[in-house]
Amino acid sequence: MLNQNLVRRGLVVALLAASAPAAYAQQYVERELTVGASSACVPFFSTTQARYSATGMRNAGTSQFYASCSAQAGWGGDHDSGSRKVDIVARNLTDAPVKVSCTLRPGYVEGSSTSQGSFPQSYTIPAGAQHWFEWYRSSMWPESPELYIANPNFTCTVPAGVEITHLNLYMYENVGN
Repeated sequence: MLNQNLVRRGLVVALLAASAPAAYAQQYVERELTVGASSACVPFFSTTQARYSATGMRNAGTSQFYASCSAQAGWGGDHDSGSRKVDIVARNLTDAPVKVSCTLRPGYVEGSSTSQGSFPQSYTIPAGAQHWFEWYRSSMWPESPELYIANPNFTCTVPAGVEITHLNLYMYENVGN
């Protein structure tokens, strides 16, 4: 009986100790921030082919143009963890496959004193489909885990019948203890 009471008390103390937060422990919550391309993208050169709607910015013309898309200032990871991934989404509204190219240029890289780099990708999007062009911090700077992406900028080719729908930033936010 005495042993059972000691075991029970020990379990209660262990459970309470495990559930009590450390005085200065940091808690991180994963966040996904999204902005529509209709407010984040503009043609690189003046064109009458760009059409803006609630679903994004599309090319309503017959030839491709370049678009520049920028995430809002204030998009950036917490300095302790940073943004782990950014992406831009393009949709093919045509009846044929279309090749789209996008390049990420980090607007600011915390901790970097050298060139931020340029990270291009190309993908042939099937008819009626969409594609996420994704960039991961770990593959961009594998030797420098302290760097993170903030205020990302993209340049994309926008062929006729293609729509850029939105941009995403995935980060860990320090919400304290």
